[in-house]
Amino acid sequence: MFSHLLSAIKYLHRNGIVHLNIRPELILFQGESSSIDIKFLDFITARNLDEIGKIDENFEKLLQKIPSHYKSPELIS
Repeated sequence: MFSHLLSAIKYLHRNGIVHLNIRPELILFQGESSSIDIKFLDFITARNLDEIGKIDENFEKLLQKIPSHYKSPELIS
């Protein structure tokens, strides 16, 4: 299952998308164990790879809504 999850993240990155808010309650697993489909929910904080360096005020407000126990250390400080 973990390899399916990493494959889904790799698919996003290959298509120029960074989710920025992957957490357990935002992952949907569908199918049987041999053919699992993984869907990520809530792309409100997602960004195109070309936009990663361009963090605006609205994005900062969105980051504040992410529960602190899911944030990386650099976002908490």
